[in-house]
Amino acid sequence: MSHVTDLHDVPADLLHEIFKVTARVTSAVKDACGAVGSTVTQNNHIPGQVLHHVHVHVVPRFEDDGFRMPDPALREAPRDVRLARAAALRKALHLGA
Repeated sequence: MSHVTDLHDVPADLLHEIFKVTARVTSAVKDACGAVGSTVTQNNHIPGQVLHHVHVHVVPRFEDDGFRMPDPALREAPRDVRLARAAALRKALHLGA
């Protein structure tokens, strides 16, 4: 498999797999976070981007959350919070520990 940096360059079979997994993650995020839904985003070479490969972001959404894209440089969740969220997501995805 080759390294792909732009969504429009992803081969159709890989694109299908990426969004199949994305759909699974959006469902698990609802269960793991108690969210009512999620927002899915994908970047193609935006200013300040540090991950230069195709990836998606799944952001849990809540009623009246006043959603804005989080900026981890301004406020990163503490490690224990991130570990707990990862464990809840693994459980919701049925991945075990």
